[in-house]
Amino acid sequence: MINKAPLAGIKVIEVAQWVAAPAAGAMLAGLGAEVIHVEHPFHGDAFRGFRPLGLSLDTPNFVMELDNHSKKSLAVDLSKPEGQEIIRKLCDTTDVFIHNLRPREILKWRLDYDTLSKNNPKIIVANLLGAGKKGPRKDEPGNDLTDFWARSGIMSSLAPPDTTPQVSRGGFGDHVTALALSAGIGYALFIRERTGIGQEVNVSLYNTGVYALGIDYQTALNITPEIGQIPRTQAPNPLMNYYKTGDNRWLIISMPSTDLYWDRICTVLGIQHIQNDPNYMSHSARCEHNEELVRILDAAFLKKDYEDWETALTAARIPWAPIQTIAEVIKDPQAIANEFFVEVQHPVHGKIRMLNNPVKFSKTPAKVYSVMPEIGENTDEILLATGYTWEQLSALKIKNVIP
Repeated sequence: MINKAPLAGIKVIEVAQWVAAPAAGAMLAGLGAEVIHVEHPFHGDAFRGFRPLGLSLDTPNFVMELDNHSKKSLAVDLSKPEGQEIIRKLCDTTDVFIHNLRPREILKWRLDYDTLSKNNPKIIVANLLGAGKKGPRKDEPGNDLTDFWARSGIMSSLAPPDTTPQVSRGGFGDHVTALALSAGIGYALFIRERTGIGQEVNVSLYNTGVYALGIDYQTALNITPEIGQIPRTQAPNPLMNYYKTGDNRWLIISMPSTDLYWDRICTVLGIQHIQNDPNYMSHSARCEHNEELVRILDAAFLKKDYEDWETALTAARIPWAPIQTIAEVIKDPQAIANEFFVEVQHPVHGKIRMLNNPVKFSKTPAKVYSVMPEIGENTDEILLATGYTWEQLSALKIKNVIP
C-alpha cells in the first residue's frame, strides 16, 4: 500500500454545479487531488437546495455529499469581471480546469482553453456539456434527462411498443458521463506526462448516452435503423429474458449461448419433456419458437418461490440475477464485500454511509478525505495562497465578488 495520496500535487479548479461534472471532480478528489469547487458566494451550487423524493429542505443533503466530498469550496461571483479574473489567475497554476459552462459563457468570461493555455500551456481543460461543443444546440441548456436519456434514444428504445416512455432516475446519466469525463482527464494527464502537452477534453451527456447504447447504434448504422423494442413475451431468445416467481419476485436469466445451457435449464426448471423436442433442441429452433417457449418458462418459474430458484439456478451455474430493489442492494452481501459503500464520520450528522468510488485500486485506493465543505469555506485560504493580499480580499468582499 502506498501511503501518499496517488494524485497528491494535482490541482483542479471546478466551475460546475449539479451532478455530472462535480462527480468527475469527486473521483479525482477521492484519489488525493486538490479539487476546488467554485460556487456562487451567496446561494452556492444550485444542487445544495435539492432534496430527492419530496424530502423536506430540513433533511441534510446527503445526495450532494456524494459528488462534493474531499473538495474545497471557493465562493466567487463569476458574473463580475473581478470574479472571472480570480479563476484565470488560479488556472495559471492549475493542472485541470473542469467546467460545465456553455460555449458562449466560456468565451464571454474568457475562460476558454485558448485563453487559459496562453499562460499555462500544460493546463487540461475538461468541458462537460449537454449536447456537445459544436452544432446548432451547443448553447442550449441541457441535463441528464434531456440529453443523456431523451435525445440519445435511450428512453424510446426502453419503452415497450405503444407505451409511455419512462423517466429515468435522477443523476443516472450524469454519473455515467462523469465516468467518461474522469477517464478523459486521466488519459490527458497521462499524455501530458508523456509529452508535456496540455489539451482540451470534451464530453457530452448526449454523446455518452449514444455510446452507452452502442450495440443498437452499430446495428442502426450498418444494418437497419428500425430496431424497435420487443415485448418480453416475444423475446427473440427466451433464455435472455426476465420471469416472475411464485411469490411475485422477478429474476432475469441471461444465456446468449443457449446450446451450452439448454440441458441444464431444462433439468432445473423441470421441463425435460421438451428437452429433445425438435422445436426447442437447437438455438435457432428456440428462437424460431420463442413465444411458445416463453410461455413454457413463465409457467415453470411460477411453480416455485424466489428462494428456491436462487438455490437451484446458482447450484446449476446458470447466469441469472434477481431484479433487486435499491433497499435490497444496500444490504446485499456481494455489494458489501466489494466495498460499494463506505462509512464516513460527519462533523454534524455523525456516521453516514456513502457510495464508494466504483474503480477499485489494489495499491492506491480511493478515499473520502473530508466531507462536503460549506459554501466558500476555503475562499480566503485559497486566494491568499494564490497571491492575493488581505487588502485585496477586503476590496473583493466590499464588491460582493467573494463572501
